[in-house]
Amino acid sequence: MEATASNLRELLAGKQASSKLEAESLENEERERSAPASGSAGPVPGSSGCQASAFMTPEQRRKCPDLWASPSSQVGGITVDDCEQMLYDNMHGGLEKDVLLVVYAPWCPFCKDIESSVEQLAAGVRHDSTVSVLKLRGDSAASRLWLRAQLGVESFPAIFGFPKDGGGPLRYIGPRDTTSLLEFMNVHFRTLTIGAKPIRMASAGSLLRGSSPYQPPVLAGTTPTGINWILGLMVTAAVAVVAVAAKLMRRSRSADDAAVEKVKKTCRAEDSGAGSTEAAELDQSILKLLKLLGELLLLRVSVMWGNLACLLRRLARFMSFGWSPAASEGPRSAPGEAQHAKAQGDSSAPEGG
Repeated sequence: MEATASNLRELLAGKQASSKLEAESLENEERERSAPASGSAGPVPGSSGCQASAFMTPEQRRKCPDLWASPSSQVGGITVDDCEQMLYDNMHGGLEKDVLLVVYAPWCPFCKDIESSVEQLAAGVRHDSTVSVLKLRGDSAASRLWLRAQLGVESFPAIFGFPKDGGGPLRYIGPRDTTSLLEFMNVHFRTLTIGAKPIRMASAGSLLRGSSPYQPPVLAGTTPTGINWILGLMVTAAVAVVAVAAKLMRRSRSADDAAVEKVKKTCRAEDSGAGSTEAAELDQSILKLLKLLGELLLLRVSVMWGNLACLLRRLARFMSFGWSPAASEGPRSAPGEAQHAKAQGDSSAPEGG
């Protein structure tokens, strides 16, 4: 870790040493440029910032009064070296405060326009020991080279946020009024940290240049009451959405259950109808089978009765012939045999007998 820090410092020192020659050549080029006699031209149409060489010569720019120069100003000033150290500390998460840095040039009309807003912001948050609003004059050749190389600053003003927990620098792009800047600080310095209290504006008293007492704007959602109200609204909306979704699910489920029950009833009706038809057909088949069995039984009984009657007749006949009184007289000869015997007797008798 110490080796990395030393290497980074050596690299930054080398960049500073190499940029001195470029700064000198840049100052020589700017001295050769001419500027309008009035000393201040209007902003370039369509531009969102102030170019370094667009309005004045270097001599005229040096004579411009500095911004936030009053002893009572709440905006603290730093140098390029301080900014370099702050950038290094921010990269390693070692800042003691959240810092809002304004890179400016005193001769830039856009920077003059935001002087009051930044002063109001600094005065409003001066009671918060975890926040600092700082300024860095960036119109010198060395400052411009360093800012261009390290922060990508091409025009003024440029506003950056340095969270104390690291993650910076964060460049601000948007309206430069007090409310918008305060919202930017709350979003990047507070909402990303669990349990952090929002930055709130306090009464700033009298402002610079004899203006009326400052009434700090209250950013919606940054006070505890506003946050509670928003959270309550979100919870209520979530509960309503869940209730509606549950009701729709129950309705859909009941409709599905009704459809399934209807299908079941239809199937049961069809099954019962088919079952009754099959039962009737089975009953008829059984009756036919019983009828056939009865007829077969009657036929069998009749056949058996006929055989029995025949047997009884034969038995009766046998009984009548086999046990008659004539049977004791000896066997009876057939009629033919008797006639034949009689004829023989007649022929064998003597003629004279």
